[in-house]
Amino acid sequence: MEKELRIGNIIQSDLGKPSRVITLGHHTIEVVPLGKENVNWVTVFRPEPIELTHAWLNEFGFKYDGDLHPTYTKANYIVEATLLRNGWNLRQIINKEDSLCIKSNFKFVNELQNLWFALTGKELTA
Repeated sequence: MEKELRIGNIIQSDLGKPSRVITLGHHTIEVVPLGKENVNWVTVFRPEPIELTHAWLNEFGFKYDGDLHPTYTKANYIVEATLLRNGWNLRQIINKEDSLCIKSNFKFVNELQNLWFALTGKELTA
């Protein structure tokens, strides 16, 4: 998992709490608990990804828009995704301005954050 992490990703700390990655070291990752960025950093030795859920999409500011085709919107992007047993099937991400369309499968919060950053150049934060 460490190879997929970037500073700003949200992971599960050793204490089992959602936390934001602050630094990435050779053998350690330092995080702060979400919503408590003013507390001391915590060193994580066994980072765990957080499974992406509808609640996390809402936390990131996506608005649910569909019944027949489950879609979420945020800014100029439309995300059509379905939650399956083994993760999310991302049918497409469409940029309303330049008709960009991406297809992917993912399961974890940090994977969506990394894809969002690659597409928009902006962090996806909770």
